[in-house]
Amino acid sequence: MDIYATSFSATMDFLAKGEVPMDLPASLDNHGTMAYRTFYNGILSSTVPDLRFGHMFDPIVLSPADLVPLIEEDMSGRAVDAFDREFLAACREQVR
Repeated sequence: MDIYATSFSATMDFLAKGEVPMDLPASLDNHGTMAYRTFYNGILSSTVPDLRFGHMFDPIVLSPADLVPLIEEDMSGRAVDAFDREFLAACREQVR
């Protein structure tokens, strides 16, 4: 996770110090930068066997009435914050 989180700043440090690896392209997009950072740090990728990509599906839209029990269930297993309370209250208000 550290490699991922520091990809941008590390690339900027390379450029500022003039220590860009010779095979690194002059400009990289986010995915390219991430690929080089992981490779140079010994993190190799491999193909997942039998992985097939299909079509994306549109998510279903839940009504506030559907959300209330799901929010309550989620909140029961963890510390509740102000956003949780406000979101639950707003959903309950819509149900009334």
